[in-house]
Amino acid sequence: MNAESRENFGERLKQIEFELGGRKVLIDRTGISQSQLSRYARNEGQPTIGNVIAIANAGGYSLKWLATGKGPKKEGNEQVPEGTVVIHFYRSNQSSSGAERSTTGEKSVPILFDIDYLRDEVHVEPQACALFRARGDSMAPTIKSGDLLIIDQSVRRGDDIFVLRLNDETMLKRLQFLPTGEVKVISDSEAYDNYTLGKEQLADLQVIGRVAWHGGRC
Repeated sequence: MNAESRENFGERLKQIEFELGGRKVLIDRTGISQSQLSRYARNEGQPTIGNVIAIANAGGYSLKWLATGKGPKKEGNEQVPEGTVVIHFYRSNQSSSGAERSTTGEKSVPILFDIDYLRDEVHVEPQACALFRARGDSMAPTIKSGDLLIIDQSVRRGDDIFVLRLNDETMLKRLQFLPTGEVKVISDSEAYDNYTLGKEQLADLQVIGRVAWHGGRC
């Protein structure tokens, strides 16, 4: 694993943890310790090939993608029409904070998207996309419960709406990154209180990606 791959390994690991339902699930499936996974997530040290294989096998991820960031994320032989791409989203186990994530062992349901549409209209690169189903009314009226979301996992900062994890809970919130280094967490619905995360709380914040597009239930 070269220096660039090591630098981004932690982000890919965080994606896997999120999609599997949390770090504890990955620990149970791989036998890798909490402290070791934490170091990998911070890009500290180089994971052994055995641990890389174990992490990839935990959810059917491509070993090449996990080690290098290149190629498709998931193993498989899906045949898709030219000019389209398969993007996965995870169903069930809704959170109370406005986004939906996978449960242990849940299989992703592929949805075909036109590549040109994603690039020209949604302004995202297909390989950075993930799909989520909104749950709850904390972001209404902007995003309603049941809306389909396209998440751009390459964008994790800026004043926009993001899917995030905070204290092991999945949330759909508007974020404002303040000059003080703090982050304001905003619900569009007036029924919910906004709050600010201090610098000491940011270690518990994992931004999954920006909401690039949302639409009614399909």
